[in-house]
Amino acid sequence: MSQILRVIILVITVMLMGACGDSQDVEYKPFRIGDSVYLPDGTVKKGTFDKDTGNLIDGTATLPNGQVRRGTFDKGTRHLIEGKMVNTDGTVLEGKFDKDTGNLIDGTITRPDGSIEEGTRDKNTGQLIDGTITRPDGSIEEGTRDKNTGQLIDGTGTFPNGTVAEGMFDKDTGQLIEGKVIFPDGRIEEGTRDKDTGQLIEGKTTLPDGRIAEGKFDKDTGLLISYKVPGPNGEVIDFTLYKDTGSLIEGKAIFPDGKVEEGMFDKDTLSLIEGKVIFPNGNVEEGMRDKNTRRIIKGKVIQIDGRIAEGKFDKDTGFIVQGKVIFPNGKVGEGKFDKDTRKFIQGKLTHPNGMVEEGTRDKYTGNFIEGKVTFSNGIVGEGKYDKVTRRLIEGKITFSNGQVEEGKFDKDTGKLIEGKITFPNGQVDWR
Repeated sequence: MSQILRVIILVITVMLMGACGDSQDVEYKPFRIGDSVYLPDGTVKKGTFDKDTGNLIDGTATLPNGQVRRGTFDKGTRHLIEGKMVNTDGTVLEGKFDKDTGNLIDGTITRPDGSIEEGTRDKNTGQLIDGTITRPDGSIEEGTRDKNTGQLIDGTGTFPNGTVAEGMFDKDTGQLIEGKVIFPDGRIEEGTRDKDTGQLIEGKTTLPDGRIAEGKFDKDTGLLISYKVPGPNGEVIDFTLYKDTGSLIEGKAIFPDGKVEEGMFDKDTLSLIEGKVIFPNGNVEEGMRDKNTRRIIKGKVIQIDGRIAEGKFDKDTGFIVQGKVIFPNGKVGEGKFDKDTRKFIQGKLTHPNGMVEEGTRDKYTGNFIEGKVTFSNGIVGEGKYDKVTRRLIEGKITFSNGQVEEGKFDKDTGKLIEGKITFPNGQVDWR
């Protein structure tokens, strides 16, 4: 009689026994046919059984729900301890299993979606705690994981787009919180990140062109809080505080030659547009600057030779064009200046000795050429002056004693050569 026929006869016998009386009085027991054991719950075990306990120790166990376990079993707990387990949903577990919990503790799990988990697992939670997960989309996670949440906590994550994150991860959110992220474009972020948003909050960014940015970032917006970044001219800009003023950022820039810029920067050009510049030679500029030419356009310039200029400046040359200049020799000029030659060309010049010149000056020599000059001794000259000798050549001179000379004067001697002299007594002399 074949083995299959014996099984059929045995099953029918059990059914008839149940029909002959109260089923509660019938004790169903495992039965064996060949090297297979059939349990009342429908489990079928096939293989080698322990001679003392009768439990399967090497072979295959097929559970009622369709799960198949194949390999070596513990003779006491009856759990699979090494081998392969195939679940009804298609999940395949291979490796070593815990003899008490039956959970996989070292091996591989292949899931229906194509994900593969390899490594060591916690015997109680069954979570992967050290190993690799490879997903169908190309993402790979390698490292140590939390035994309860299963999240990566220390290791490397490679995303489908090629981004690689390595370091410490949050056990609940799965976000990188300390470490390095390498992006496909070559950008690298290193440092501390927010556990919820994943934003870099303090650290360093190496840009694809080799520039390095360092500082603090806002965890929600990613905007600069404190940031060091190379500017367009080789300077290192340290943005110490982000200002929500549309396009301005407050910070400090240090150039390779030692120049320092501090104040408000344009966020697009990284040019200082309001603040203070200290040059390597000691000169200082304070005020508003053009964002494109980076020149001062309104403010104050203090030079180490003692020259101080205050007012409006040309955006291309950076020279004062309107305002006040205190010269090293003590002279003070107030008015207009030439943007190219830097010479005082229109306004009032006060000398240390009290002499005052008011009028127009030559843009190349800076000499007075037309207007009024009040000398410290009380003499007043009005008219046109020679741009080289600076002598009055046409106009009027009023002396402190009341004498007035009007007409044309010699450019070298300053003497009246054509005109009239009005003496204090009223007498007039023509020449």
